[in-house]
Amino acid sequence: MRLRRAIGTWGLTALGVNAVIGSGIFFLPGPLADEVGPAALLAVLLAMITAGTIALCYAEVGSHFTGTGGALLYAEQVYGPTAGFAVGWLQWLARLATWAAVSNVAGVALGDLVYATTHQRPGWVAPAGVLAVLSSVTWANLRGVRQGVWVSAGLTVLKLTTLALFVGIGLSSVSRANFEPFAPRGYGRLGAATLLIFYAFAGFEGLCVPSGEMRDPERTLLRGLVLTMLVVGVVYFGVIFVTLGVAGRQATGDTAILEAAQRMLGQSGRIAMNVAVLISLLGINAAMSLITSRCLLALSEQRMLPAWLGRVNEQRGTPDIALVLSAVIALALALSGRFADLAGLSVVGRFMQYIPTCVALLILRRRKGARRLADASGIQLPFGQLIAVVAVALSVWIVSKASSAQWVQTLVATAVGFVPYWVVGRRQARMSNDVGGQPPDHDAGD
Repeated sequence: MRLRRAIGTWGLTALGVNAVIGSGIFFLPGPLADEVGPAALLAVLLAMITAGTIALCYAEVGSHFTGTGGALLYAEQVYGPTAGFAVGWLQWLARLATWAAVSNVAGVALGDLVYATTHQRPGWVAPAGVLAVLSSVTWANLRGVRQGVWVSAGLTVLKLTTLALFVGIGLSSVSRANFEPFAPRGYGRLGAATLLIFYAFAGFEGLCVPSGEMRDPERTLLRGLVLTMLVVGVVYFGVIFVTLGVAGRQATGDTAILEAAQRMLGQSGRIAMNVAVLISLLGINAAMSLITSRCLLALSEQRMLPAWLGRVNEQRGTPDIALVLSAVIALALALSGRFADLAGLSVVGRFMQYIPTCVALLILRRRKGARRLADASGIQLPFGQLIAVVAVALSVWIVSKASSAQWVQTLVATAVGFVPYWVVGRRQARMSNDVGGQPPDHDAGD
């Protein structure tokens, strides 16, 4: 059963904004200010440039393919199935860990909101909030990709409206004195601040995963990535500018944006910002549900995991098993708190997708038979090779900052994934021998 091509440019952009703008925009302004003061605005610009170069590489490489899988598909076709599985497996695990983390934060935010309004903190509120968030977004995506995108689009509008109101109202309260001195500790910590805010930009790579459900994926992917990065960059810069300009020296810790909202509008402003946090987290959960399930679907489609994981519902055109299984695992991790054990995967795992994809751009341009690897002619960006070199250099620099524990987690998780991969591979080999040496026919999406 084929997936349905129902995602257009605006739907993909809404999905991208939801996948990127999550809890980071609400909780990072304070830690950024702790690092470099108002010079955090420079860190935002540097992180936007870094993420932008990687996103452009994804746009060009992704335009050569029309199937589901994103970085998994690119690595499998350019480097071979083993590399493809490693990238795809880490892609799925990294998103599971992130999904568990943001759903857990949603439960905590709901508990804080209940406390702010009732001055009580019942222990059941947070886990109930996690269950409610995961169940609602999974149900919406089970109804069909159009419904999933509509939910994502609606939450994107609410999220951006709230943040735009915060910036618009806050501009009149910004004090120039709060930006002096601009870099109280000098610029030596600017690199660390850039690394910190970069993770708030991560998630854009997920837009490439549902290519098998995009209308005109060659152009839709480029437009969606560019629009997503522009919207995210403007929003991040505006929110951090207002937070620093209003809260001043009080813009420290995880509650800086809440402090700024309270200074602007009193306790009602703080409560409103708590609501905005919940809307944002619900939005990123909706995007995570759709994208994470397609990561598992792609592993099944490429015959790297059992075929039943990739079954598509005949009526709705949705990968029901992949959706429900991903949600159940994310729920278990969120409620148990064990998602912290996979924290390294959400860091190292992402760059293990970024670097091969950026290098693939150079390979696809140089290889004369590139079209034999891909299923679409693709696009070529101006200065694409230079962009790829810069993106690889920046990615290597950032991933070099990962701890040894994070590398160990990543290697162990990858090794565990190869067990079912080899089992499925042997089974496919036996099936191939049974039909006279020819592998079973395979349809990778649409």
